[in-house]
Amino acid sequence: LTQLMERLVSGKANDGQFDECLLTFEELGVVKRAMVKSLVTAAHSRIKYPHREAERTEVSEGQTPPPDSTLG
Repeated sequence: LTQLMERLVSGKANDGQFDECLLTFEELGVVKRAMVKSLVTAAHSRIKYPHREAERTEVSEGQTPPPDSTLG
């Protein structure tokens, strides 16, 4: 992803698409790193947690549900 982002930004810079942009190369580096981090974070797989419905009690209207121990 880092190499792809580098190629994309370099291509845009070489094409003149940043000519009127007020960003410095240092700031473009920050943007590239943030984009890569965002894409990696969005694409990671999540841990599958066991289904906990059996442990929950039905709460009728007007009752306060019991505190969830996983929010601790």
